[in-house]
Amino acid sequence: MYQVYAMKVIKVSDENRQKLLQLAGELQAKEGKKVTLDDVIKVLIDHYTKETKKSRPRLTELLEKYQFEAEPVTVEEMDKEIYK
Repeated sequence: MYQVYAMKVIKVSDENRQKLLQLAGELQAKEGKKVTLDDVIKVLIDHYTKETKKSRPRLTELLEKYQFEAEPVTVEEMDKEIYK
């Protein structure tokens, strides 16, 4: 059985196309199998995502720096304050 994928056309400069082809050649040599430009783009996106997640602090880590001290407030009191 064959899988059919809906492919899209993207425009890249000749310079970036050459770089993608070079990376495809390197990946192909490393993996020992045919590599498409789609495979190269996926590897680049995965690497970028992994690196940004490592360098970006999680929201909970950021909030730990702050201590919020407030008295409990009812919804009605909040509404009065918001809709003055």
